[in-house]
Amino acid sequence: MEKAAELAESERTGTALDRGTSIGNLAVLQLNLGQYASAQNAATRALAIWEAGGVGDNAQAQTLKMVDATVLLQLGLAAQAKAAYAALKVVGETPPVKAAR
Repeated sequence: MEKAAELAESERTGTALDRGTSIGNLAVLQLNLGQYASAQNAATRALAIWEAGGVGDNAQAQTLKMVDATVLLQLGLAAQAKAAYAALKVVGETPPVKAAR
């Protein structure tokens, strides 16, 4: 995953959506491994690529914003995490999903 993310950033080939997705996948993996600083960094890089490519408003971007919010929560920054979760744009969210978020 790290190699794919590295290539996505250095090669500048493929679409911005594809490149950001490679880096975003790394962010999710790092979050699951408890590598919070790395996860937050990768999520930020992926979001920046999407924004620069004009595709920042996509469902995957919301996942990466949730990665950031979850990192804040894991670091004990509850107020910041709450604000980050509240700022997520979730379309068609059902009450149980909203409660979980």
